[in-house]
This record gives sequence, C-alpha cells and structure tokens, in this order.
Amino acid sequence: VESKAEWGTAILMEVKSGEIKAISNLEWNKNARDYVEGTNHAVLGYEPGSVMKPISMLVALEKGIVTNIDQVITTGHSWAYAGGRPISDGHGAASMPVREIIERSSNVGMARLITRYFEKQPDMFRQSLAELGFFDSLKTGIGGERLPEIAKLGNKNWDRIALSRMSYGYTTKIPPMSALAIYNAIANDGKYVRPRLVKELMRNGVTDSIIPVSYIREQVCTPDNARKLRQMLNA
Repeated sequence: VESKAEWGTAILMEVKSGEIKAISNLEWNKNARDYVEGTNHAVLGYEPGSVMKPISMLVALEKGIVTNIDQVITTGHSWAYAGGRPISDGHGAASMPVREIIERSSNVGMARLITRYFEKQPDMFRQSLAELGFFDSLKTGIGGERLPEIAKLGNKNWDRIALSRMSYGYTTKIPPMSALAIYNAIANDGKYVRPRLVKELMRNGVTDSIIPVSYIREQVCTPDNARKLRQMLNA
C-alpha cells in the first residue's frame, strides 16, 4: 500500500530441505480498491533489477574474477561503457571495495567486474549461469512456471552493452522462485536445492512414498564463496 505497488509476491523456503512453507501473492484490484489474492507471480518472469547483483557476484567469485572482496576498484558515479548510454549509480563513489558493490547496490561496480572478464566473449556470462543450473526447470508443479530468460549474445558492440546491463538485472526476465532458489544456495553453503512443494504422498492416512530432497546442482559454489556472499548480503 505504501509503495502503491501493482502486485507483490512473497515466498518462504526452508534452506536445507528446499521445502516451500508459504507463497503469498497480492495484486491491486481497481474494482475492489484493495489488494486481493491473484496471479501466482512467484513463478513468472520479471526484470529483477538489483536482485541479480548477488547472482552476478556468485559468478565473479566462482570464475576467479574476484578473489579478495576487500580489493578496492575504480567505479565512479557514471560509466559510458562501449559507447552505450552511461550506467549511473544513485549510491556510487569514485572507488569502493568489491564487497561494497552489493552493499551500495552499485550498477557501475557490478558492470565493471563482469565486463572486465567477459567482454571478449559476452555469451560466456550466460553460459556461466547455465553451468550453475540457473536455467534448469525447478519442476514445482505450479501452473505457468517459467524459466529465467537471458538472451544469448554474440561478439558485437551492442552485445557487450547488453552484457553490462544484464550484470545488474536489466534486459532479463527472472521468476522470483528462481532467484530465491539460487539465493538459498548461498545460504546453504553452495548447495542448490530444488524448491519442494510435496514431501510425501499418503494413502488412507499412511505414508505411501517420500519425495526426497533433490539438488539442481550439488555444489554451485564453494562454501568459502557462499560465506563471502553472505558477508556482502549482511552488510
């Protein structure tokens, strides 16, 4: 109500098991002049903006782009990369430690990190996300579930510009459930657990079968990198 949102979604997931304990969706109903339970936005794709930054940082840590999160890098408040429209920061600085890219939610800082490594082969960023299992189906069983959408890139200048935007969540469509699942891997020492809505099947009040905890990827990042990411997110 305070932000006059068109809609909102919230998902509660247990870290170790991947069990979805609750999903709530509210959207504005102009006839009722109030928020009502509506479309399940949790599994539909939307441009996530800064929600993407920790996921990009995960790639940066795993690829060795970042080895020291206290390393200071030059950022600036604005950066016209590859001749594109300048990337700007509302909370920018002339320079900052890598850890503050997340704390300050720095568009420029994240774009500088990712393009420094991937600019000669922009699509390798997307392929790195695929290696993490980011595009694997979550198989929640919820109708309308979408996969993350990040365009494949070539080696043209506009592909490099697109890469810089993707790194901080523009020009992408990512379901909240997919973002949650990989954030959960950060909390789970790097283990990427598939979200689970059903844990057992019963017949006449007796357990018939157990649906085991399953992993999209057993280990998408090292426990040390998961710890570094938690430090940045907790800042």
